[in-house]
Amino acid sequence: VVVYGNEYYFGEGIQHSPAGMTPYGTPIRVIDLRVTHVPKDVFEMYLQEISPRYTAETYSLLTHNCNNFNNEVA
Repeated sequence: VVVYGNEYYFGEGIQHSPAGMTPYGTPIRVIDLRVTHVPKDVFEMYLQEISPRYTAETYSLLTHNCNNFNNEVA
């Protein structure tokens, strides 16, 4: 999920990089979700709140992965 110039993703926990600069390369498909009215500090606080559910230990390729993270954050 790209917001505030950063791309947020779930790998070994919730991580972020400048948009388009993640170690996973260029996305196959980009969906524009338009504009958020959530302030950056509120968004980052939300990520901190959900971070215990998105750790390296909770990652599962089939049941708890980056797609689940993107759905929840979006």
